[in-house]
Amino acid sequence: MFSSSKSVVLAGRDAPAHTVSTIIAGAVSGSHVLTVRGYSTTVGLGVDKILQSSNFSVGGHAWNTMYCPHGHDPDGDWISVGLNLRHAPATNFKIRCTFSLLDNVGETVPRYTTECRMATCSNKGEVLAFPTFIKRAELEESAYLKDDCFSVKCDITVTKIRTEDKAQFVMVPPSDMHEQFDRILQTGELSDVTLEVSGETFAAHWCLLTARSSVFMEQFLPMKENVLQEGVHVAAPHRARRRVLEFSLAAGCRRQT
Repeated sequence: MFSSSKSVVLAGRDAPAHTVSTIIAGAVSGSHVLTVRGYSTTVGLGVDKILQSSNFSVGGHAWNTMYCPHGHDPDGDWISVGLNLRHAPATNFKIRCTFSLLDNVGETVPRYTTECRMATCSNKGEVLAFPTFIKRAELEESAYLKDDCFSVKCDITVTKIRTEDKAQFVMVPPSDMHEQFDRILQTGELSDVTLEVSGETFAAHWCLLTARSSVFMEQFLPMKENVLQEGVHVAAPHRARRRVLEFSLAAGCRRQT
């Protein structure tokens, strides 16, 4: 038995592909005020004794602030503060924070305001520390320590940056269907039925005629085989023959502007 096969290699220019991505940057800010009551009692707790605030949320992450009355140096005289990440995020993010001593009406004191540089956080337990926030002697001699009480405010800004990839899309050229229908009307290409108008014959297309005209659909569909074999006689003035074909084949596909 002899068999044969054919293969076709199609070569041409692919439609240009276009991709889109978006960089989305957002920042969320919040603050927390830690008040220490009974300051003189905390001073006697010793070096590296860390007292923590309650947890709070900023930027979708849990934090707390830390107060160390003797700092981290046995011979030092500084009060230390810090910010502690309590919840590990899924991805890295940027943070900036500022610690400020508050006066007796709750306003920040510029002299005792310290801002950290932009930092990257990623793991639970990371700390942004301010080991030399204020000297104990300066706090004790100031008006900001009142009734053995003082307050520190922590301002936080969390910045998140992500990139979103959009689905690839292909630019589709404008439709030229109207030109293709005009061509087969002029050339008779792929025609399968013949129309006779005032003694003159025209090559036409059965499926297009029936799709475009309910009149043709009603007349042609019940006798499809006869139409294809014998053709159709259209009783129309000679001057109308071209208009009949143009309407049936091409008019409905004109480009919209």
